Amino acid sequence: SLSEPSSGTQRIVTTSLTSGTMTSSGTGSELTFNYANNTLGLSGRFQSTGNIETTSDNSEFRCGANADFKISHSGTENILRSDSPTVFRNAANNENLAKFTPNGAVVLYYDNTLMFETINGGARVNGVLHVTSHLDMNDNDIIKLGDNDDLQIYHNGSHSFIDDTGTGNLKLRSNNFRVSNADESKISATFVPSGAVTLYHNNSPKFETTS
Repeated sequence: SLSEPSSGTQRIVTTSLTSGTMTSSGTGSELTFNYANNTLGLSGRFQSTGNIETTSDNSEFRCGANADFKISHSGTENILRSDSPTVFRNAANNENLAKFTPNGAVVLYYDNTLMFETINGGARVNGVLHVTSHLDMNDNDIIKLGDNDDLQIYHNGSHSFIDDTGTGNLKLRSNNFRVSNADESKISATFVPSGAVTLYHNNSPKFETTS
């Protein structure tokens, strides 16, 4: 072994040693190199003023007593690996940003509040979902509303359905409600609050209620 001063700068000493273990020790830290398994060991804190590099793809940086967390680059992907949940937190370590659990949920946070999580069979949004384009669903995919899915909206490929199977009424509320064809070129009916109900035939009014 090679002994270094107990204070001041620790040095790695160049040597032609090709077997056994080289040790440089000081107060509170010890640096060892084992030639048998090509392993560098450090008890204490490691600081670098430059880059820390691996010389080949798929080489891993391993953390934990059992090397449970691994970071590597495959040549085409950056890879984080662990069988335990992987959590992203802020620098103060008091707010979660995201959590990834193997064989479980992916969870995203906003200001340490859970907002999105994957579940068995889909995903859950805790809050408001803002869609900037449109909601695109296949035939027979259903929009379900209510604790018991009482209101359902869907298209089966031939017809469109609004199913209300719960208690109470199905209410359509509008300041001026009308029914027309798809491009709104022909009106079928209009309903004016505090006013007339008008029914049309081929876009011509045929029946109108009055006071």
